[in-house]
Amino acid sequence: MTPEEENFRFILAHEINFAIRYSHYLSLLMLKLKGLDEHHHLLAAIDCIRDDIRETDHRGVLKDKKVVIIIRTANPDDLSNIMSRLSPIIRDHPICFQQAPCIYKLEVGGACFPPDGVTPDDLLIAAERNCREL
Repeated sequence: MTPEEENFRFILAHEINFAIRYSHYLSLLMLKLKGLDEHHHLLAAIDCIRDDIRETDHRGVLKDKKVVIIIRTANPDDLSNIMSRLSPIIRDHPICFQQAPCIYKLEVGGACFPPDGVTPDDLLIAAERNCREL
């Protein structure tokens, strides 16, 4: 596990505890990018939606080319709306390397606390299981 992934999992556990304490929902949005090999490509995918997610939403890059965003207080309906709004932005945003467009496939999925799981691992597994190709 990379230090970035360890940090993200720590933040996710903290956010779950926050959701429990205040009886809030918590959602994960997962982006799986296939065909992009470099870490900076994944960061470019996050960058293209930077203006469309809140500053308080934590973002992380996990192994196996997954980008995960923690969205506080988002219930299952909110998550579905967010996925519908962000999917075309990401899908239509060109990700380039040395000015040449990269060819990739995008899968988007999500999970919501508590219906889909109550631990970081539960939520990450559920989000990945719910990923669908755009």
